[in-house]
Amino acid sequence: MLIYHGLNGVYLREYGKWIRLDARGNKPGVNAKFSINSEMLAFPIRPEKGEVDVPVIYADSDTEIVKTLQSYGLRSELWDNLPMKLGYEMEG
Repeated sequence: MLIYHGLNGVYLREYGKWIRLDARGNKPGVNAKFSINSEMLAFPIRPEKGEVDVPVIYADSDTEIVKTLQSYGLRSELWDNLPMKLGYEMEG
């Protein structure tokens, strides 16, 4: 099953690079502080549970996912109708 979690991608012109930010952090028990030098995810990737991190930053949102997110008012409806793949060309 594909589960989406979107990190925020930010381009820092003065450093000439993109970084990913995890908005789930900086609360009691979760350390995902902002760092320019190393990525700080709120929770570790758990390969034993089938989790995979795709460290790619897309400049634009996947249109089908955005359309789907906007189409349902209840999480239970959304859950049953999420696209099972991204529209982007994925490597690997």
